[in-house]
Amino acid sequence: PFQIGARVARANRKRRASLPGVRNPFIRKQDLLAEIKRIVDARDLSQVEVADQTGEARSQVPLLLNAKLRGFSTDRLARILLRLGRDIQVVIRPSKRRTGSVSLIRR
Repeated sequence: PFQIGARVARANRKRRASLPGVRNPFIRKQDLLAEIKRIVDARDLSQVEVADQTGEARSQVPLLLNAKLRGFSTDRLARILLRLGRDIQVVIRPSKRRTGSVSLIRR
């Protein structure tokens, strides 16, 4: 038997899970990492060269390139992209729907 309070709490959890936040970030780390890897591959950079160009510790580069992203925030990954010569642009505009959406566009 469900209690009314438990049902409401469960519904609130489901609604929160679909909103951007910790579990559903605006910008996914994997998307930023994919662009970093694309640059590293295109330039044929070694791990030492990646560390030198980005200012990251040499011990962190293998973790980054092997997608061990636990210690990497989206801000940190964005700074790495900036140091690798990428511009990052965030555009906020009115949504055509009731709630907005987030998209990452590569050019």
